[in-house]
Amino acid sequence: YYCSVIVVIIFPGFDQYSSLGETVTLPCVGFQEYENSFIYWIFSQRSENASELASGGKITVKQPERAARLEVLPDSSLRIHHLHTEDAGQYECHQYVNGNYHTGGTPVVLNLLTSKFTADSGRDLKRSTALALQCTLVCNGGIADCSPASDNVKLTWVDDEGTALQGDRFNITPNRTHSILSLELQKSDHNRRWRCNLNEEGEVKASYSYTITLTGIIHIIALY
Repeated sequence: YYCSVIVVIIFPGFDQYSSLGETVTLPCVGFQEYENSFIYWIFSQRSENASELASGGKITVKQPERAARLEVLPDSSLRIHHLHTEDAGQYECHQYVNGNYHTGGTPVVLNLLTSKFTADSGRDLKRSTALALQCTLVCNGGIADCSPASDNVKLTWVDDEGTALQGDRFNITPNRTHSILSLELQKSDHNRRWRCNLNEEGEVKASYSYTITLTGIIHIIALY
């Protein structure tokens, strides 16, 4: 089972966050209106060449499924519906006047917080089952590409009231770009919710929660 939280970071100085399956709008700002001008959106990841997404208000990306989720708004912002993992990467809007390049906007980088769980008994979650919940920040196409991410980003595990998990039964392996919560399930954990928060400078920007059902069924609910 996998779940993901999409995290949108706009440099410099503007942060925007959303989650997998949600809708996000990427602004294209700082341009003046000219006759015979149009906005051109491109997408890239560090390991790939840039590809065209939209031009002159029309979606031009070649993949039909992805094209159906993209929309250019009247203010030239790019809206992405039903976010997928493939949407993580860098977005740039550029302005052309009379067919010639005029100026570019601030790049928008989408970073992805992926999550998964593993259990020593497979899908059958019972009392005394060893469970591991993991959150991992994937940046611009790969875990190894997270070095430019803000040093103020931190992943934390909290209970349903937002209190940090404490006690000997919780083993948390922390890292700036990934964190693993390991524990042995107890009877009281039935229908209990565990939450991974993405914090920046002490403020919760995004979170994803797991509700554990000891009958072997796990419901995953996104919080943002």
